[in-house]
Amino acid sequence: MLFNTLTDGELGSLYGGIEGDASSAQMLLGTYDSSAVFTGDITVTSLVRPYAQTVAATGTTAAVGAARTLYAVAGTTNGLFGAMAPVTLTLNELEGPALSGAISQTLPVLAGAATEATANVQRMLGQVVTERLDAPDRSDSSTRAWVRPLGGGGQQGAIGGVPGYSFGGGAAFGVDRSFDGQGRAGALFAFTSTSVTADTDAARANLASGSANLRSYLLGAYGSTALAGGRNLAVEGQTTRKLFVSGELALRHALTEIPGADLSPWLFTAGVGLVAAGSDTLSFDTPYDVEASPSAYLNQTGSVAVTWRL
Repeated sequence: MLFNTLTDGELGSLYGGIEGDASSAQMLLGTYDSSAVFTGDITVTSLVRPYAQTVAATGTTAAVGAARTLYAVAGTTNGLFGAMAPVTLTLNELEGPALSGAISQTLPVLAGAATEATANVQRMLGQVVTERLDAPDRSDSSTRAWVRPLGGGGQQGAIGGVPGYSFGGGAAFGVDRSFDGQGRAGALFAFTSTSVTADTDAARANLASGSANLRSYLLGAYGSTALAGGRNLAVEGQTTRKLFVSGELALRHALTEIPGADLSPWLFTAGVGLVAAGSDTLSFDTPYDVEASPSAYLNQTGSVAVTWRL
């Protein structure tokens, strides 16, 4: 700190240091004229602790980036005297979980969970198409129409300061034609109407609640063809047993320094399914899949499909 004084018309400079917690400092300032006479004007200056430190301390990692940006804006002319001044004043008066909750309201809705929920529902459409392509072809040419529920109810809990979400699903409609057991071609239309609601940490109340209503529509085509010659054999019946053992090696590189949830790199999956044929035209399929990781992630998917061939 540099402090200048005027004594008998001569300038005197004093140097010194200030010790203490820099994140909670206060200073009383007075105004002096050119002759070193106190004018009577006094200003109190306080140093506000960086928002990002408070947000990180409360575990609201999803809002750390927003906290840094808002703190930088708070120190500008716009943040002190312009349109952002009311926001700066409000944030400076908050602390702890209340400050974290306020800053999290500036994030995109559900901090990205909305797009993730939509992607999860649409990803299930690929499973529906795969099931249609894997269905056994008839020996004659036939056209079939089908309808399948798409998605369903689901919920992902909040973890590591990142909000979770709950979502719904939609339906898929399609028609395809089999060509004498040599292949299949079809078209489909699918829609999802998902209401996403944030699942926050109610105990700490560090995350602002949010919701979004999402609608998506998809129009697509699919097809498959069988291989030519002796490799394309038709048999009366066939039983195949397979045991798959696989491994996966992934390499991840952090593109930014923005923190996220502390997740485990390990993901374990398992599944079981039962397919039963009630008759030549009626069959049942009940798959069940589960995914889990040591970081408390657990995803369970189950369904019951009834196929009736006309």
